[in-house]
Amino acid sequence: MKLKYLVAALGLVASAASYADISPAAGSNPVAPTGGAEMLLVVWDANSSYTLDLGITYTQFLSQGTSTLTTLGGTNWSSFLATADQSSWQYALIDAKTNNAGNNAAILSTVDASYVGLINSADNNIYSSNIQNAQNQIGNFQVAVGATGTHTTVANGDSVNAVGTPGYFLTTSMDTFNSFAYLNAIAVGSSAAVELVQRNTSGISDPTETLLGTATFAKSGSNYVLSYASVAAVPEPTGYALALAGFGVLGFIGRRRRDYK
Repeated sequence: MKLKYLVAALGLVASAASYADISPAAGSNPVAPTGGAEMLLVVWDANSSYTLDLGITYTQFLSQGTSTLTTLGGTNWSSFLATADQSSWQYALIDAKTNNAGNNAAILSTVDASYVGLINSADNNIYSSNIQNAQNQIGNFQVAVGATGTHTTVANGDSVNAVGTPGYFLTTSMDTFNSFAYLNAIAVGSSAAVELVQRNTSGISDPTETLLGTATFAKSGSNYVLSYASVAAVPEPTGYALALAGFGVLGFIGRRRRDYK
């Protein structure tokens, strides 16, 4: 009997650890752990937003390859599905980490294709302080939404929050991270670039921007599915061209050797 209780207790501890980042203790920073917070999928319209904790930390997402991240279901999703205006749905993936070793705050999120590269462009008036502010904003949203739905009771919980409440995604301009040149809102059914934008350690200079891959949230049959493909998992056309050229050179060399024999 004692062993049974011990196993049950260990199970509860493991479960609590998996959602500690989205449902932090009072006064704690949800993006403070070294591995970063857990990534959120948010789907919204003008009336409400649905938020799901994907159970993947900032650090874990950096090593993601091609995969199906989630297939949506459950009571909260069904509730949102029944009332949302599907013609105007948008979605976003968001995550962040705080300064664990100097000024290296970072955000990890979807971004509209037209905004890719703006962070690193000349004279864009985007500074490392913008990234710090966005990181804080994501942390505040996670605190607000983490107190709703099933986030506080189950691993990888979800919630539906009405417009005008702290847990609603657009309450504090989350789609533009307080209106600097960055749009993470993507129409459902469309693909989005996924980027890592990190504060520069020198302080006020430009942050660094890295394209990680492509995310797609779309209907597949009767379900809505979130999928992801990293840049590394999908070779560029130039990569294929170089590979073919290399094989061609090897074939030419091999043929010449046979001709000389």
